[in-house]
Amino acid sequence: MAVLHPMKSFQSYITEKHEGDGDCMEAAVKLMMRSYTDYYGERFKPASGSPFLVHGLVHGQGSLKGKRFVHAWVESGGMVYDYSNGGENELTQSQYYRIGKIDPKQKGAYFKYSYSDMKKKLLSTGHYGPWDIDMSLEEATMTKRIGRKRKSVSPEILKLLK
Repeated sequence: MAVLHPMKSFQSYITEKHEGDGDCMEAAVKLMMRSYTDYYGERFKPASGSPFLVHGLVHGQGSLKGKRFVHAWVESGGMVYDYSNGGENELTQSQYYRIGKIDPKQKGAYFKYSYSDMKKKLLSTGHYGPWDIDMSLEEATMTKRIGRKRKSVSPEILKLLK
């Protein structure tokens, strides 16, 4: 897992697909689960701190330039871990937020979940997210095609979480 160069475009880190096959919500949940269970194989151990699942609105680059959309990642100890779409990207939180123009103070645009909060949301909704984001804040007209919104969690995973 390499720490990526901060000057690359956000598109280099977040490559949401335009056919509805982005997997950021599910990938972030799986990474969180790897911090606390062996279900997905080798444990994920961030350099420091306790990991948090984050759902936030990000600004795209490249073909997504000018589009603001919901994305998910994991944070711990000042680092961001974005394992969406098969990547294993790690950046400092300040680099990631600057590149994606992420505003954690904007009401409805940013939510952080502990492992226990994530489990409650998964069990109560039955899907990977997003859960609390104000979707009216998205600026992309094709947002239904970015990512797999509200992809159902399998009954096996829900049973494991209980």
